[in-house]
Amino acid sequence: MLIGLVTFWLLLFANAELWNVLWKLVFKTDEVNWQLAASLPVIVFAWVFTVLSLLS
Repeated sequence: MLIGLVTFWLLLFANAELWNVLWKLVFKTDEVNWQLAASLPVIVFAWVFTVLSLLS
């Protein structure tokens, strides 16, 4: 539970960048920071891990 809360707290800081990258991937592909976009699967996995650890 503690790991989930700490991860959730850290991911709150990543959220703004996540939505920024997703918005650019969909609407402005010429402005995408591809290094940041490559980290999207890691962020999504971290969210799934956080939700599952908080539910358990």
